[in-house]
Amino acid sequence: PLARRASKTLKNKNDYTVVLPGLHLRYEARNNIVARAAYTHTYGRPAFRESIAVTSFDDVNNTISTGNPNLNPYNSENWDFSIEYFGKRASYLQLALFQKKVTNFVLELGETIDGSAGFPGLTLTPGETYTLATFSNQHDAINRGVEIAGRYRFVTLPSPFDGFYVDGSVTYTNSNGKYADRP
Repeated sequence: PLARRASKTLKNKNDYTVVLPGLHLRYEARNNIVARAAYTHTYGRPAFRESIAVTSFDDVNNTISTGNPNLNPYNSENWDFSIEYFGKRASYLQLALFQKKVTNFVLELGETIDGSAGFPGLTLTPGETYTLATFSNQHDAINRGVEIAGRYRFVTLPSPFDGFYVDGSVTYTNSNGKYADRP
């Protein structure tokens, strides 16, 4: 079944005033060992596809997708610590710890609705079920982790390979979030 589309002009306005404090510290323990610490606040608006006031309808799969122009920006309070060892010839080894506390993070939600309930701008078939996909701000989330990174320059290889580098990193993260519609 095809849904009939109704055209409607939507307007929405959001104003933000944001102060983003940050403190960055660097301590050179030796000429080849550096410790860094940072406390920052970050801020970001939702992605365009998440916040645009446009609804699309897939009449083959009975799916309604819509943005949410009422989404709030997310805020993040960040702690970062690292210690870095710098070897000869541009080689290094780094260990970093981080924690990010995010509020108002955006989550894509999906729910099933009945066509008899209707949907603004669309004429749906009563008795049929539709999947509605949209976006919502959620409560808090915390992301903690550790990262190990390094680079090694091969200086003993013959030319033209004597400038060859190997870079690598491994990151472990653990995240927990509080959702508005879940316990």
